[in-house]
Amino acid sequence: MTFSSNKGFSIIDVILAGAVVAFLVVLTYPLVSDFVMLQNEKEEEDAQARILQAFHVMAQEEKSIELGNNLSVFAANLEDYSSFLQRDIEIDKFNRSRYYRAVSNTEVYRDANMVVHYAVLYSTGEDGCWGKGISCDTTTIDASVTNLLGTNPADYAQKFKDIETPYGDFLIKFTDRDYQRERFKTTTERLDRLTDALAEYGQLKRYQGLAEGVSPTAIFFPPSQGPISDAQMRNMAQDADTDIVSELDAEFTGIFPTGTEPDVIINDDATTSDKQDRRMSMIALARVLGLPDEYCCNAMKFFVDGGELYEEAFFYYSNPRARENPALNTCGPAATSIDDRKLPPRISTEPDPCGK
Repeated sequence: MTFSSNKGFSIIDVILAGAVVAFLVVLTYPLVSDFVMLQNEKEEEDAQARILQAFHVMAQEEKSIELGNNLSVFAANLEDYSSFLQRDIEIDKFNRSRYYRAVSNTEVYRDANMVVHYAVLYSTGEDGCWGKGISCDTTTIDASVTNLLGTNPADYAQKFKDIETPYGDFLIKFTDRDYQRERFKTTTERLDRLTDALAEYGQLKRYQGLAEGVSPTAIFFPPSQGPISDAQMRNMAQDADTDIVSELDAEFTGIFPTGTEPDVIINDDATTSDKQDRRMSMIALARVLGLPDEYCCNAMKFFVDGGELYEEAFFYYSNPRARENPALNTCGPAATSIDDRKLPPRISTEPDPCGK
Protein backbone atom coordinates (compact mmCIF):
# COMPACT_ATOMS: atom_id res chain seq x y z
CA MET A 1 0.00 0.00 0.00
CA THR A 2 1.29 3.44 -0.93
CA PHE A 3 0.68 6.57 1.14
CA SER A 4 1.08 10.18 -0.16
CA SER A 5 0.89 13.44 1.73
CA ASN A 6 0.91 17.18 0.72
CA LYS A 7 3.28 19.20 2.76
CA GLY A 8 3.19 23.06 3.03
CA PHE A 9 6.15 25.44 2.84
CA SER A 10 8.62 25.18 5.57
CA ILE A 11 9.76 28.19 7.53
CA ILE A 12 12.98 28.09 5.57
CA ASP A 13 11.03 28.23 2.29
CA VAL A 14 9.10 31.30 3.47
CA ILE A 15 12.25 33.05 4.58
CA LEU A 16 13.94 32.36 1.27
CA ALA A 17 10.93 33.53 -0.74
CA GLY A 18 10.68 36.75 1.30
CA ALA A 19 14.35 37.39 0.80
CA VAL A 20 13.97 36.98 -2.96
CA VAL A 21 10.98 39.37 -3.04
CA ALA A 22 12.82 41.92 -0.94
CA PHE A 23 15.81 41.64 -3.21
CA LEU A 24 13.66 42.21 -6.27
CA VAL A 25 11.99 45.22 -4.64
CA VAL A 26 15.40 46.69 -3.84
CA LEU A 27 16.44 46.16 -7.44
CA THR A 28 13.32 47.71 -8.95
CA TYR A 29 12.76 50.58 -6.49
CA PRO A 30 15.28 52.94 -8.13
CA LEU A 31 13.62 52.29 -11.47
CA VAL A 32 10.15 53.07 -10.10
CA SER A 33 11.44 56.09 -8.19
CA ASP A 34 13.23 57.42 -11.25
CA PHE A 35 10.12 56.92 -13.36
CA VAL A 36 7.94 58.86 -10.89
CA MET A 37 10.51 61.67 -10.69
CA LEU A 38 10.78 61.89 -14.47
CA GLN A 39 6.99 61.91 -14.74
CA ASN A 40 6.76 64.78 -12.22
CA GLU A 41 9.45 66.72 -14.04
CA LYS A 42 7.66 66.29 -17.37
CA GLU A 43 4.37 67.41 -15.83
CA GLU A 44 6.05 70.44 -14.24
CA GLU A 45 7.60 71.45 -17.56
CA ASP A 46 4.22 71.14 -19.29
CA ALA A 47 2.45 73.05 -16.50
CA GLN A 48 4.93 75.92 -16.58
CA ALA A 49 4.66 76.16 -20.37
CA ARG A 50 0.88 76.52 -20.08
CA ILE A 51 1.23 78.99 -17.22
CA LEU A 52 3.59 81.08 -19.33
CA GLN A 53 1.02 81.21 -22.14
CA ALA A 54 -1.59 82.45 -19.67
CA PHE A 55 0.97 84.95 -18.36
CA HIS A 56 1.22 86.54 -21.81
CA VAL A 57 -2.56 86.74 -22.19
CA MET A 58 -2.96 88.34 -18.75
CA ALA A 59 -0.24 90.90 -19.42
CA GLN A 60 -1.83 91.86 -22.73
CA GLU A 61 -5.27 92.26 -21.18
CA GLU A 62 -4.33 94.00 -17.95
CA LYS A 63 -1.30 95.93 -19.29
CA SER A 64 0.61 95.08 -16.11
CA ILE A 65 1.32 92.20 -13.73
CA GLU A 66 1.25 91.64 -9.98
CA LEU A 67 4.42 93.10 -8.48
CA GLY A 68 6.24 91.77 -5.43
CA ASN A 69 6.37 88.26 -3.95
CA ASN A 70 2.67 87.58 -3.35
CA LEU A 71 2.15 84.22 -5.03
CA SER A 72 -1.49 83.92 -3.91
CA VAL A 73 -2.55 87.24 -5.47
CA PHE A 74 -0.67 86.43 -8.67
CA ALA A 75 -2.22 82.95 -8.86
CA ALA A 76 -5.73 84.31 -8.22
CA ASN A 77 -5.33 86.81 -11.07
CA LEU A 78 -3.81 84.28 -13.46
CA GLU A 79 -6.59 81.79 -12.78
CA ASP A 80 -8.93 83.96 -14.88
CA TYR A 81 -6.65 83.59 -17.90
CA SER A 82 -5.71 79.90 -17.69
CA SER A 83 -7.16 76.41 -17.35
CA PHE A 84 -5.49 76.05 -13.93
CA LEU A 85 -7.13 76.58 -10.58
CA GLN A 86 -5.40 78.93 -8.17
CA ARG A 87 -4.00 76.01 -6.16
CA ASP A 88 -2.54 74.41 -9.31
CA ILE A 89 -0.59 77.61 -9.92
CA GLU A 90 0.61 77.89 -6.35
CA ILE A 91 1.62 74.20 -5.91
CA ASP A 92 4.02 72.47 -8.28
CA LYS A 93 3.92 68.87 -9.50
CA PHE A 94 6.18 67.82 -6.63
CA ASN A 95 3.45 69.00 -4.22
CA ARG A 96 5.57 71.92 -3.04
CA SER A 97 4.95 75.65 -3.21
CA ARG A 98 6.17 77.54 -6.23
CA TYR A 99 7.83 80.91 -5.62
CA TYR A 100 7.03 84.20 -7.37
CA ARG A 101 8.86 87.48 -7.81
CA ALA A 102 8.02 90.45 -10.07
CA VAL A 103 9.42 93.96 -10.42
CA SER A 104 8.99 96.89 -12.79
CA ASN A 105 11.35 99.57 -13.99
CA THR A 106 11.04 102.70 -16.12
CA GLU A 107 13.33 102.31 -19.11
CA VAL A 108 14.06 104.65 -22.01
CA TYR A 109 13.20 103.32 -25.45
CA ARG A 110 14.02 105.74 -28.27
CA ASP A 111 12.58 109.00 -26.95
CA ALA A 112 9.96 107.56 -24.59
CA ASN A 113 9.83 106.16 -21.09
CA MET A 114 8.42 102.64 -20.83
CA VAL A 115 7.41 100.80 -17.67
CA VAL A 116 8.84 97.31 -18.22
CA HIS A 117 7.81 94.38 -16.03
CA TYR A 118 9.99 91.40 -15.14
CA ALA A 119 8.75 88.28 -13.38
CA VAL A 120 9.84 84.78 -12.42
CA LEU A 121 7.80 81.78 -11.25
CA TYR A 122 10.03 79.14 -9.69
CA SER A 123 9.78 75.46 -8.72
CA THR A 124 12.56 74.06 -6.56
CA GLY A 125 12.19 70.64 -8.13
CA GLU A 126 12.22 67.12 -6.71
CA ASP A 127 14.58 67.86 -3.82
CA GLY A 128 12.91 71.15 -2.90
CA CYS A 129 16.32 72.67 -2.26
CA TRP A 130 17.07 74.78 -5.34
CA GLY A 131 19.37 72.11 -6.72
CA LYS A 132 22.57 71.27 -4.93
CA GLY A 133 24.23 73.24 -2.17
CA ILE A 134 21.35 75.53 -1.14
CA SER A 135 19.54 75.20 2.17
CA CYS A 136 15.94 73.99 2.20
CA ASP A 137 15.11 76.64 4.80
CA THR A 138 11.98 78.55 3.68
CA THR A 139 13.51 81.93 4.51
CA THR A 140 16.52 81.13 2.37
CA ILE A 141 14.28 80.09 -0.52
CA ASP A 142 12.21 83.31 -0.30
CA ALA A 143 15.39 85.38 -0.23
CA SER A 144 16.71 83.48 -3.23
CA VAL A 145 13.58 84.32 -5.24
CA THR A 146 14.09 88.01 -4.43
CA ASN A 147 17.74 87.79 -5.38
CA LEU A 148 16.84 86.40 -8.80
CA LEU A 149 16.05 89.96 -9.84
CA GLY A 150 17.68 91.88 -7.01
CA THR A 151 16.60 95.19 -5.53
CA ASN A 152 18.37 97.62 -7.87
CA PRO A 153 16.23 98.58 -10.91
CA ALA A 154 19.38 99.33 -12.91
CA ASP A 155 20.26 95.64 -12.70
CA TYR A 156 16.88 94.15 -13.61
CA ALA A 157 17.41 93.76 -17.35
CA GLN A 158 20.83 92.14 -17.04
CA LYS A 159 19.92 89.93 -14.08
CA PHE A 160 16.78 88.81 -15.86
CA LYS A 161 18.84 87.86 -18.91
CA ASP A 162 21.40 85.94 -16.84
CA ILE A 163 19.00 83.89 -14.67
CA GLU A 164 19.70 80.18 -14.92
CA THR A 165 18.16 77.33 -12.96
CA PRO A 166 20.19 74.82 -10.95
CA TYR A 167 19.88 71.17 -11.92
CA GLY A 168 16.43 69.82 -11.10
CA ASP A 169 14.72 73.22 -10.77
CA PHE A 170 12.17 74.83 -13.09
CA LEU A 171 11.71 78.50 -13.96
CA ILE A 172 9.39 80.74 -15.95
CA LYS A 173 10.88 84.07 -17.04
CA PHE A 174 8.50 86.75 -18.30
CA THR A 175 8.91 90.34 -19.44
CA ASP A 176 6.48 92.56 -21.35
CA ARG A 177 9.23 94.62 -22.99
CA ASP A 178 8.13 93.55 -26.49
CA TYR A 179 4.53 94.52 -25.74
CA GLN A 180 5.70 97.92 -24.55
CA ARG A 181 7.67 98.45 -27.74
CA GLU A 182 4.61 97.57 -29.81
CA ARG A 183 2.62 100.13 -27.84
CA PHE A 184 5.34 102.69 -28.47
CA LYS A 185 5.09 101.98 -32.20
CA THR A 186 1.30 102.33 -32.08
CA THR A 187 1.58 105.62 -30.19
CA THR A 188 4.01 107.15 -32.69
CA GLU A 189 1.84 106.02 -35.60
CA ARG A 190 -1.17 107.72 -34.06
CA LEU A 191 0.78 110.92 -33.40
CA ASP A 192 2.06 110.96 -36.99
CA ARG A 193 -1.43 110.45 -38.40
CA LEU A 194 -2.91 113.12 -36.14
CA THR A 195 -0.20 115.54 -37.25
CA ASP A 196 -0.93 114.86 -40.92
CA ALA A 197 -4.67 115.19 -40.39
CA LEU A 198 -4.26 118.50 -38.57
CA ALA A 199 -2.06 119.83 -41.36
CA GLU A 200 -4.70 118.87 -43.92
CA TYR A 201 -7.44 120.44 -41.83
CA GLY A 202 -5.45 123.64 -41.27
CA GLN A 203 -4.75 123.96 -44.98
CA LEU A 204 -8.41 123.48 -45.83
CA LYS A 205 -9.51 126.08 -43.29
CA ARG A 206 -6.88 128.49 -44.54
CA TYR A 207 -8.27 128.23 -48.08
CA GLN A 208 -11.77 128.77 -46.73
CA GLY A 209 -10.53 131.77 -44.78
CA LEU A 210 -8.84 133.30 -47.82
CA ALA A 211 -12.07 132.91 -49.75
CA GLU A 212 -13.86 134.81 -46.99
CA GLY A 213 -11.31 137.62 -46.86
CA VAL A 214 -9.43 136.57 -43.70
CA SER A 215 -5.78 137.58 -43.35
CA PRO A 216 -3.56 135.19 -45.33
CA THR A 217 -1.15 135.07 -42.38
CA ALA A 218 -3.67 133.31 -40.13
CA ILE A 219 -3.67 129.51 -39.86
CA PHE A 220 -6.63 127.80 -38.25
CA PHE A 221 -6.82 124.50 -36.41
CA PRO A 222 -9.71 122.93 -34.47
CA PRO A 223 -10.22 125.01 -31.31
CA SER A 224 -12.28 124.02 -28.32
CA GLN A 225 -13.55 125.55 -25.12
CA GLY A 226 -12.29 122.55 -23.16
CA PRO A 227 -13.58 119.03 -22.55
CA ILE A 228 -17.06 118.47 -23.89
CA SER A 229 -19.88 116.99 -21.83
CA ASP A 230 -21.17 113.46 -22.24
CA ALA A 231 -24.40 114.83 -23.67
CA GLN A 232 -22.49 116.80 -26.32
CA MET A 233 -20.45 113.70 -27.09
CA ARG A 234 -23.59 111.64 -27.66
CA ASN A 235 -25.03 114.30 -29.94
CA MET A 236 -21.84 114.37 -31.96
CA ALA A 237 -21.75 110.60 -32.20
CA GLN A 238 -25.29 110.47 -33.57
CA ASP A 239 -24.38 112.46 -36.65
CA ALA A 240 -20.67 113.15 -36.86
CA ASP A 241 -20.79 114.45 -40.42
CA THR A 242 -23.38 117.10 -39.54
CA ASP A 243 -23.17 118.02 -35.88
CA ILE A 244 -19.39 118.25 -35.52
CA VAL A 245 -18.85 120.07 -38.79
CA SER A 246 -21.67 122.54 -38.19
CA GLU A 247 -20.39 123.25 -34.68
CA LEU A 248 -16.91 124.03 -35.98
CA ASP A 249 -18.21 126.04 -38.89
CA ALA A 250 -20.25 128.15 -36.48
CA GLU A 251 -17.21 128.61 -34.27
CA PHE A 252 -15.04 129.77 -37.15
CA THR A 253 -17.77 131.95 -38.58
CA GLY A 254 -18.01 133.61 -35.22
CA ILE A 255 -14.33 134.55 -35.10
CA PHE A 256 -13.78 135.57 -38.73
CA PRO A 257 -15.44 139.01 -38.55
CA THR A 258 -13.94 140.30 -35.33
CA GLY A 259 -10.40 138.94 -35.34
CA THR A 260 -10.16 139.34 -31.58
CA GLU A 261 -11.10 135.92 -30.21
CA PRO A 262 -8.89 134.74 -27.29
CA ASP A 263 -6.65 131.72 -27.56
CA VAL A 264 -8.41 128.47 -26.71
CA ILE A 265 -7.16 124.92 -26.26
CA ILE A 266 -8.76 121.54 -25.83
CA ASN A 267 -6.82 120.73 -22.64
CA ASP A 268 -6.62 123.60 -20.19
CA ASP A 269 -5.04 123.63 -16.74
CA ALA A 270 -8.34 123.10 -14.96
CA THR A 271 -9.17 119.85 -16.70
CA THR A 272 -5.96 118.02 -17.59
CA SER A 273 -6.23 116.01 -14.37
CA ASP A 274 -9.63 114.65 -15.38
CA LYS A 275 -8.41 111.92 -17.67
CA GLN A 276 -11.82 110.68 -18.76
CA ASP A 277 -13.01 114.18 -19.80
CA ARG A 278 -9.76 114.76 -21.66
CA ARG A 279 -10.14 111.42 -23.38
CA MET A 280 -13.68 112.29 -24.52
CA SER A 281 -12.42 115.61 -25.90
CA MET A 282 -9.68 113.92 -27.86
CA ILE A 283 -12.16 111.40 -29.26
CA ALA A 284 -14.15 114.37 -30.53
CA LEU A 285 -11.01 115.83 -32.12
CA ALA A 286 -10.22 112.51 -33.81
CA ARG A 287 -13.72 112.43 -35.26
CA VAL A 288 -13.42 116.01 -36.50
CA LEU A 289 -10.28 114.93 -38.34
CA GLY A 290 -11.93 111.81 -39.74
CA LEU A 291 -9.84 109.39 -37.67
CA PRO A 292 -10.89 106.36 -35.60
CA ASP A 293 -11.66 107.01 -31.94
CA GLU A 294 -8.56 105.16 -30.71
CA TYR A 295 -6.36 107.84 -32.29
CA CYS A 296 -7.33 109.97 -29.31
CA CYS A 297 -4.93 108.24 -27.01
CA ASN A 298 -1.49 107.12 -25.96
CA ALA A 299 -1.18 103.33 -26.25
CA MET A 300 1.54 103.31 -23.58
CA LYS A 301 -0.38 104.90 -20.70
CA PHE A 302 -3.55 103.68 -18.99
CA PHE A 303 -5.93 104.67 -16.24
CA VAL A 304 -8.83 102.98 -14.47
CA ASP A 305 -12.26 104.59 -14.29
CA GLY A 306 -15.26 102.77 -12.87
CA GLY A 307 -13.36 99.50 -12.92
CA GLU A 308 -12.63 99.83 -16.66
CA LEU A 309 -9.15 100.21 -18.16
CA TYR A 310 -8.70 103.07 -20.66
CA GLU A 311 -5.84 104.40 -22.73
CA GLU A 312 -4.86 107.88 -21.59
CA ALA A 313 -5.55 110.73 -24.02
CA PHE A 314 -2.91 112.82 -25.72
CA PHE A 315 -2.55 116.49 -24.83
CA TYR A 316 -3.71 118.78 -27.66
CA TYR A 317 -3.08 122.54 -27.86
CA SER A 318 -4.71 124.29 -30.78
CA ASN A 319 -2.67 127.49 -30.61
CA PRO A 320 0.22 127.09 -28.16
CA ARG A 321 2.49 129.86 -27.01
CA ALA A 322 5.95 130.15 -28.51
CA ARG A 323 8.83 128.57 -26.59
CA GLU A 324 11.26 131.39 -25.98
CA ASN A 325 13.71 129.22 -24.06
CA PRO A 326 12.88 125.51 -24.31
CA ALA A 327 15.66 124.61 -21.86
CA LEU A 328 14.04 126.76 -19.16
CA ASN A 329 10.45 126.15 -20.30
CA THR A 330 9.89 129.88 -20.68
CA CYS A 331 7.01 130.76 -22.95
CA GLY A 332 6.02 133.74 -25.03
CA PRO A 333 2.71 135.61 -24.72
CA ALA A 334 -0.58 133.95 -25.61
CA ALA A 335 -2.41 134.98 -28.76
CA THR A 336 -4.80 137.86 -28.20
CA SER A 337 -6.08 138.40 -31.72
CA ILE A 338 -6.86 136.38 -34.78
CA ASP A 339 -3.62 137.46 -36.44
CA ASP A 340 -1.68 136.06 -33.49
CA ARG A 341 -3.00 132.58 -34.20
CA LYS A 342 -0.07 131.44 -36.32
CA LEU A 343 1.63 128.63 -34.42
CA PRO A 344 0.76 125.09 -35.45
CA PRO A 345 -0.93 122.97 -32.80
CA ARG A 346 0.94 120.61 -30.52
CA ILE A 347 0.02 117.06 -29.63
CA SER A 348 2.10 115.36 -27.00
CA THR A 349 2.09 112.54 -24.49
CA GLU A 350 2.76 114.96 -21.62
CA PRO A 351 1.37 118.39 -20.66
CA ASP A 352 3.05 121.28 -22.42
CA PRO A 353 4.03 124.25 -20.22
CA CYS A 354 3.59 126.50 -23.27
CA GLY A 355 0.30 124.92 -24.22
CA LYS A 356 -1.65 128.12 -23.75
